[in-house]
Amino acid sequence: MESKKILLLSIIVGIIGVVFGYLYINKLKDNYIKGWTPKKVLVASKDIPIRTKITRSMLSVELIPERYLTPKHVLYNTELDKDKIVNQINLVPILKGQQISTTDIVPPSQEVGLSVNIPPMMRAVVLPIDSVDVVDLIKPNDRVDVLTIFNAQHPTKGKVKVVSTVLQNVLVIAVSKDLGAVEEDPDSGSKKKKREEKSSKNTDEVNVSLAVTPEEAQILSLAKSHGEITLSLRSYNDNNEKVTLKPLDSSIFLS
Repeated sequence: MESKKILLLSIIVGIIGVVFGYLYINKLKDNYIKGWTPKKVLVASKDIPIRTKITRSMLSVELIPERYLTPKHVLYNTELDKDKIVNQINLVPILKGQQISTTDIVPPSQEVGLSVNIPPMMRAVVLPIDSVDVVDLIKPNDRVDVLTIFNAQHPTKGKVKVVSTVLQNVLVIAVSKDLGAVEEDPDSGSKKKKREEKSSKNTDEVNVSLAVTPEEAQILSLAKSHGEITLSLRSYNDNNEKVTLKPLDSSIFLS
C-alpha cells in the first residue's frame, strides 16, 4: 500500500515538474521571439558626411530585429516616414547601413548655417532687399528673376534710369534667417508670435539668399554695386524657360 502511495506521489510530482518546465520553456521562447521580431526601419543607403541635407536617395529600408534597434530609431510604415527625414541636417556622420536616429538630425536653422542649403557647385549670394513684405511673401525654394535699376547717360535722351534683368530662374535658399525648416504646427502660439515679430522688422534687416553659379555671383556683385536690386517672383509651376528681355529706360514714360 505504501508503495502505491509513493508511486502516486511521484507521478504527481512529475506532472507538476513537467507543467512548470513547459511554462518556463514557453516563457523563454516568448522572450526569444520578442527580441528577434523584425522591424522596418530607415537606414543610410550611403555614407552621409556631417551637416548634409538628407535626400530620399540617401535613405533605404531594412528589417532589423528589435533587440538591435538603436534609441530614437525611425520606423518605416509608409513613404510619409521618409518625408519626415528628407531635408533634415545630420549633426554627426552617418555610415552606410547605419540606422537613422532622430537625435542625430535637426531641421535647417540659423545655428546649422546656410551652407547646407547650397546645391553642389553653386554659391550663395546674400542680397539686401528694401521690401517690408518680402519675408512673408518670398519663401525658401521659391524661384525669382533678379533685376537691377541704375542711372545712365543716354546719348540723346540725357540722364535716364535703366532697368535690366540680369538673372532668371534663380533658387531662393533663405529669407533672412528662414532656411526653409518645416513647422509641424505653424499656428502654435510661440511660432505665430515669431512670425509676427519677423514681419514687423525694419526693412534694412531683410535679405534674401540666392543659389547661383560662380559666374552669376560675379554678375550679382556687379549689379549690387551698380544700382538697386529688385526681385521678380516666378510661378511655382513655371516651365523654367528664360525670356529674352532688353533693358528699358525711363524715357518710355515720356513717349
